[in-house]
Amino acid sequence: MQGGKGVREASYIFQELGDRFHWTAMLHCSLAVARMRMGDIKGAESSLREALTLDGSHADSLATMVSCLIHLGRHEEAEETLAKLRRLRPSHPAVLKADKMVDLFDDAVQSLTA
Repeated sequence: MQGGKGVREASYIFQELGDRFHWTAMLHCSLAVARMRMGDIKGAESSLREALTLDGSHADSLATMVSCLIHLGRHEEAEETLAKLRRLRPSHPAVLKADKMVDLFDDAVQSLTA
């Protein structure tokens, strides 16, 4: 089992909080992260879709969805989701990191062609 006992317990806690009180985008997103850590990428995607149904502009859910879609091999959807996140929250850490990686790649390519 990936993630260990603590991650499984966290997923149960998120599930219980949502069921007992009120599901929020952040609770769905947190459950998705726990599911990803346990290797349940499809379950994570389902939780993220629930989060984004509640709040289509929830930045952390969008960022986590990018990672989830990459793991599922759906790169075009990941790019579209990242573009939406970039429009909504250009200073989000996931956007900044993605932009830095693009810059590093471009620098590497340029150094090979120079």
